[in-house]
Order: sequence, then C-alpha cells, then structure tokens
Amino acid sequence: RRRRVDRRLLAGQRPMLHQGLDTGWLCFEAPFEKRRLAPIPGDWLRVAVARLEEYLWKAKPAPRVSGAIQTPVIANLDRRTG
Repeated sequence: RRRRVDRRLLAGQRPMLHQGLDTGWLCFEAPFEKRRLAPIPGDWLRVAVARLEEYLWKAKPAPRVSGAIQTPVIANLDRRTG
C-alpha cells in the first residue's frame, strides 16, 4: 500500500485535452516548442528519420504548461548504434 501522497495528482488547473487525443499521442519536444500527433502511428518506433520528420510536421503545436525545457533531451536516432 502507498504511504505517500499520489504523485500523479497536480495542484492547480489541469490542461484540457483536445478531441482526438483521448487515445494517446506522439509528442515531439524541443526547448521552445512542443507538438502532438494523434493518433500514434503504429510504425513510429521502426521508421527512418525522414518519416519521423514527416510525422513532426503533421503534428499540431501544443501549449507548454511549464515553460521552456531547461535541459534539452537528445535522442539517438542512429539505427546502427541503437
């Protein structure tokens, strides 16, 4: 049993999800921009970088609740090294 307060609970107002996002979305984040693509393409884990870029441009801009990301997340998309 949990003894601490549930960390999933947020204080304050929760953002409203737009229609079509209720089954999940693929999120693209950069230091000053965030985009969501829904529904999640079934092949997104296996496609070439060029196809991921197509998904990025199809994704819709999304509001950033907490402001800019402080430290950028760098993903290794090189298929040879994993």
